[in-house]
Amino acid sequence: MQKPTAALLALSFLACAGTELSAESVEPFGLIKIVAPEDGGTVREWRKLMAHVDGARRQLEQCRSEPARCNEAERQFVARVKEAAGRQGRARIEFVNEWINGAIRYTSDQTQWGADDVWSLPIDANGEGSLNTGKGDCEDYAIAKYVALHQAGVPDAKLRMILVHDNVVDQDHAVLAVRDDGKWLILDSRWNKLIEDTELMRLNRFEPLYIVEKTGVSLLARRFRLSDPMFAAPRNAPAAPPCVRPLAAIDRSSGLICE
Repeated sequence: MQKPTAALLALSFLACAGTELSAESVEPFGLIKIVAPEDGGTVREWRKLMAHVDGARRQLEQCRSEPARCNEAERQFVARVKEAAGRQGRARIEFVNEWINGAIRYTSDQTQWGADDVWSLPIDANGEGSLNTGKGDCEDYAIAKYVALHQAGVPDAKLRMILVHDNVVDQDHAVLAVRDDGKWLILDSRWNKLIEDTELMRLNRFEPLYIVEKTGVSLLARRFRLSDPMFAAPRNAPAAPPCVRPLAAIDRSSGLICE
């Protein structure tokens, strides 16, 4: 996974005038979404991916109606999605997580594509999808799970690809978050167990950076009130303006958004 681009890292502070904050966030890790800059590398990869979505969807529809015209990877994908659709709730999520984790062999983008950051759909009309090749990195696992779960009946509103910094191994990483029974479950390419976001927060395992979903890419930030004691200004000091500090800023340890 590529490190956040310099353009995003430069956004240490943003004015938060006009930013609407809900009383309770329903995003993974209890965070707030902020629209990501249009020139960011994550946004560019998302746009390139979305440009291929319609073609991949048509390919899968054709496989369902004319299996003989599909290759083995496409037939397997359609069959596994059908099997997942026959399950409910957490059982469906567990099935897709284990299936995709076993179907893709981790391969860096540099090794596979000779580039720093390339996102792939699971099934691609050109045969370059992660399930076509059986190769991919962490984003490709997360995207494949997103597509498979959505095809199996999970709505887009309950699916998020989350780009995080893994504090244990000190590396950037990508996972999928799925909303089920009022909880966000985190699906990781490195283990088959489903872990709630609250548990990962308690362990301080991940520092969430971005959300990637059907509608676009957002930065993630925490909220605080300027009245909180830890942010109290010295007596007689001028009032500080409202601000936003994305978690993707240079100092990831204190990504904050004023309230």
